[in-house]
Amino acid sequence: QQQGAVEARELLALGVAANLAPCADVLVEGADPIIGARSYGSDPQRVARMSAARVHGLQANGVLACAKHFPGIGAAPKDPHQQLPTIELDWAAMRAVHLVPFIAAIAAGVGAIMSSHVCYPALGLPPMMPATFSKELMSGVLRDELGFTGLALTDDLEMGALRELCPIGEAAVRAIEAGHDLLLVCSDPALQRQAHAAVC
Repeated sequence: QQQGAVEARELLALGVAANLAPCADVLVEGADPIIGARSYGSDPQRVARMSAARVHGLQANGVLACAKHFPGIGAAPKDPHQQLPTIELDWAAMRAVHLVPFIAAIAAGVGAIMSSHVCYPALGLPPMMPATFSKELMSGVLRDELGFTGLALTDDLEMGALRELCPIGEAAVRAIEAGHDLLLVCSDPALQRQAHAAVC
């Protein structure tokens, strides 16, 4: 919590009012190292406590926190920045481990949650459908079941995981339809304009 408070003061001094943190992913041995040091570890209860404390520290000091990457990518075998990963865990495993920190973050009042560009076919999603495009996960589970009422963000729609599936305009529309409030297109102004035009 103290770390979050210091972070918040430093960010506000720079004019930054939102932080895309904490990383609420539970690290699984053998997964792609992309999460690495961003995760609070492999114990879901510890990740939950640390994530909730950081949310409190940031938001009590005026900076919006964002828990990521829902419903959890700590077991992803590939880096979604480059390729579209699939996690084969079922609901029992996801609820026992990977949803635990997100439930804690929601209980702590987190203002935003970022989804993942990862496929979860064992959760009943169609093959090659990442959470980004899943109304079942983003609206059904996150909103209706877990009771989250804050902002739902996508991860960067420019990432390699989605380039395998569709143009960025289609990705933007599908993400909105799944229940996202904010779309991230982080680098390329031309792609930003394409996403904006498609949503309009």
